[in-house]
Amino acid sequence: MVNWYQRHFLAIEFFVAIIITVLWMTLARHVAIAHHMLISMQNPNGALYPTLATLAGTLLGFSMIAITVVLSFVSSEAFAIIRKSGHLVTIIAIYRQTMLWLGFTTVWSLAMLMLSHQQPVPEWSVDIELYFITISALRQYRSLWVLFHLWKILYLSERPLIQSYTPRLKL
Repeated sequence: MVNWYQRHFLAIEFFVAIIITVLWMTLARHVAIAHHMLISMQNPNGALYPTLATLAGTLLGFSMIAITVVLSFVSSEAFAIIRKSGHLVTIIAIYRQTMLWLGFTTVWSLAMLMLSHQQPVPEWSVDIELYFITISALRQYRSLWVLFHLWKILYLSERPLIQSYTPRLKL
């Protein structure tokens, strides 16, 4: 089961985001507190869409920098173990997916920001926004997980692959 998850984690996270969005849609239409959140998200004078667009754009920039750093070290001798393992393609796919969904979130938030100045946005657009936020958060988590594990492989192993950095604390 774990092996199956490891091979299909991007698809699984995609469907988890759909399930979370459907649960939100159901909750927002039947629970008072969630309904008030839905109303505030539709508010034309709210600060939600500028905040979401800024946050998604910032995280998109972080992801682009992270994959640039990873790709700049790919040809180094320290990355040979990762290249030989075949996981480099998966790492690039994870970052590509992260950038893709953060880009969708940024563009959608900007579009809703422009539309919400005239009138409240429709409920379905809020649901799409929530889906983009959820899938982007899952992808960002996965990207940080990859970055942390790359760091562990390169710096914190019994015999660090990169000798110029010797951490004082073991994780």
